[in-house]
Amino acid sequence: MVFCFLSVSRGESLSMSLVVVVVKSSGGERSMTFSARSWQRILTKTNIELGRVALVNLKADKLYGKLVVVVDLVDQNRVLVDAPGIKRCIINLKRLAITPIKLDTGRCPDAAALAAAHKGAAAEFAASKWGQKIARQSARKTLTDFDRFKVAIARSKRSAIVKKAMA
Repeated sequence: MVFCFLSVSRGESLSMSLVVVVVKSSGGERSMTFSARSWQRILTKTNIELGRVALVNLKADKLYGKLVVVVDLVDQNRVLVDAPGIKRCIINLKRLAITPIKLDTGRCPDAAALAAAHKGAAAEFAASKWGQKIARQSARKTLTDFDRFKVAIARSKRSAIVKKAMA
């Protein structure tokens, strides 16, 4: 793969810069053109790699909502994942939501090393906006009828205070 960076001068902004990617293969050459911003998004996107932490997002899966670590790549659609408390299993990438968290584990680490690294990753994920959102959603799911009633009363009181302050 050959990258050619072409930029438009004459006072044009960086968003006008173009990235031309030339792919050489046995079938010949093929070129693709991206804007600089879209190319930057492609490069900074989280990639599947060893040690990447992911969240299982398929509700039908028994691991739904659990954080797992990619320990090996099976093929372009499946990976071997592991986490403390679960058995290593092969899972399709469509069932995973990739997080920006990456652990420095090797290929197929032992259970003790993975457990130590996963503990820090779980804390980091819980502190992130994504983890806080999931915690809020699970807290709301566990509310009883009376708790929901108290929340509704508190919201109405808050809106009354805001209306009074705005008037």
